[in-house]
Amino acid sequence: MKTGVKRDRKVKNGFDVEKIAKIWKVLEDSGDWLHIAEISRRTCIDECTIRWYLDHYLNKAIDEERIGPKIKLRLVKLKNGIEFESFIKALSFINEIKNNKNEYNYESQRA
Repeated sequence: MKTGVKRDRKVKNGFDVEKIAKIWKVLEDSGDWLHIAEISRRTCIDECTIRWYLDHYLNKAIDEERIGPKIKLRLVKLKNGIEFESFIKALSFINEIKNNKNEYNYESQRA
């Protein structure tokens, strides 16, 4: 996995399967709507990271409900009928295609 540097700290490019697995497990065990803060508490992963993974990687596997313009309450749950292993395989495949496309564009710009 490639790494980049952001504000003097290393940042992984791509996704962390362990974080996705933790989030998935909490949502699966709950079987009901959960708030981002509750997912964060149960997984010991920062709320911003939870939001990032939900928005960028798990968005096709979750149902989402946003309540109120002033309260800004966001509740999520897993969609029915999606298996974790199949989802990770598809996500890995998509990520690989994106990485190959980015490498191709980088090489063609250098030429």
